[in-house]
Amino acid sequence: MVIPVRNEATHLPQLLQTLRRHASRIILIDDGSSDRTLDLISSDEFEIIRNPTRQGKTSCIRSALPLAVRSDWILFMDGDGQHDPDDLPRFWNSRNGSDAVLGERDLHRASMPRTRRATNRLMTRILHLLVGGKIQDTQCGYRLVRSAWLSGWLPVGKEFEWESELYMRLIQTRARLKSVPIAVIYRTERSKIFWPRETWRFLKLCSTIRKF
Repeated sequence: MVIPVRNEATHLPQLLQTLRRHASRIILIDDGSSDRTLDLISSDEFEIIRNPTRQGKTSCIRSALPLAVRSDWILFMDGDGQHDPDDLPRFWNSRNGSDAVLGERDLHRASMPRTRRATNRLMTRILHLLVGGKIQDTQCGYRLVRSAWLSGWLPVGKEFEWESELYMRLIQTRARLKSVPIAVIYRTERSKIFWPRETWRFLKLCSTIRKF
């Protein structure tokens, strides 16, 4: 399991407590946290990568992949409390006959911020046009992937391109994809995503698609 975290002292204790029931191996990448996040992570329980300064979500996952591919399957999830760890068995129970199982949020739920809902839909439509596929939520970071599909490959982005890059990789290598419904959890915290910048990064990524 791979979880990037940054300033998640509020959510991390409960998340890790629940994950201990489901996962035997957890890789945490702390992305230059300035709160108590590092104090909550024990190197006796987890494999930890520490960035002294912020590198970005995709950069964090890139640094963890060489370690993660030693397992047959890799589960990716966010550490900000927006993914319910109790949904994890749904991914594991759906893995047979697939190479990747992607979480699918209900993008019609009113609890999802309007801007995020619209941007997710737009990005998914663009990816369908560019590379194909039928997954209706290509931007969800909660996903289980067979490590053979990632061995020898690393994402090239820095910030929040990860979800799109991995989706492109899976489609273009003809991976067998499934999706499972997951909870939509949005609280009052301010999003770490600056949407105009990330939309530009996404479009830039799409312009290089022939190079994948």
